[in-house]
Amino acid sequence: MMPMYVRQILAVLRLELKKTFFARRGLWVYLVALAPALLYVGQDIEGPRHQKQLEQINRQHPLEPYKLANVTKGQTKQQVIALLGRPYSQRGPFGRPGRIQREIDWYTDGKREIMVEITDGLVTNVDPSGPPTIEGQTIVFATLFQNVYLRLGVFFGCIGIFANLFRGEMLDKSLHYYLLTPMPREVLVAGKFLAGLLVMCAIFCSGTTLQFAAMLGQFDRSVALNFLHTGGSAMLWSYVGVTLLACVAYGSLFVALGLLFRNPVVPAAFVLMWESIVMFMPVSLKELSIIYYLQCICPVAATVDKSMPAVLKMLVTSDSDPVTRRAAIVMLLAVSTVCLGIAAFRGRRLEINYAVE
Repeated sequence: MMPMYVRQILAVLRLELKKTFFARRGLWVYLVALAPALLYVGQDIEGPRHQKQLEQINRQHPLEPYKLANVTKGQTKQQVIALLGRPYSQRGPFGRPGRIQREIDWYTDGKREIMVEITDGLVTNVDPSGPPTIEGQTIVFATLFQNVYLRLGVFFGCIGIFANLFRGEMLDKSLHYYLLTPMPREVLVAGKFLAGLLVMCAIFCSGTTLQFAAMLGQFDRSVALNFLHTGGSAMLWSYVGVTLLACVAYGSLFVALGLLFRNPVVPAAFVLMWESIVMFMPVSLKELSIIYYLQCICPVAATVDKSMPAVLKMLVTSDSDPVTRRAAIVMLLAVSTVCLGIAAFRGRRLEINYAVE
């Protein structure tokens, strides 16, 4: 026969799932989870269209592919024009007469294009770009996933769902219905946490899968299937697993903060600030953050912005020996267990006074 506390958890879980999935105040979480996938879909649509434009431009103004590689920094504008002719698109010149003049030119051979930045008649930057590759797109996906989806999307989603599991019902003055039942407070905390976790995993793990699928959507079917059969599927499951662990870790943290503080937004803002600046900290301080262990589990390392100052770039890349995946998973589960223990301890002593809430 099923133990009493298990039946109580399932009862709470059933009630909370209905409220959490269809809560009006949480509809923005769906948008946060699906927005990156929509951006990839837009890229899938825009990429082929832009490629056709480049092919049409090259038919009108033919340009040999090898010539694009001969443009280097330090050349004069006249040398570039003699080599490539007039650009198919140009911005500038910028700047007042008598001061530094700057312009940006674009050239294409039908498949690739280069952006040439010219300052006072000299080439100061050459930025080539070509058709997307699987290898390049997996690195872009890793960078966006770690720096945007985990740091912002999952983070704010956990705030919206887990921090309001108790605080939202206090504001709605409905939490006392639970407290009047002969149910241990620890069971109530466990039921609410599991409900929030199921909702978060359903939303954000689906969002991760849709992003990955949309990322592959810009390639031919044969290329995408070959990638999936040669390690792509394992990579996808790794990202889904990282998303699940992020929901567990951040969720348990915000359940505890929602019970410890009357206004959990203030400590959540502090956590957000710490998770954002910790990438510039020494390794000993990085280990005090959740995002560090999540990044250690990711199958592909995120790239560093080339425009970042050298000192900050050195700090970001100073972690030459990250913890193993197994150790990272153990640490995340340990942090989650501690946070849930604190939440259960605080929930046992929870008292409601709607007059001061």
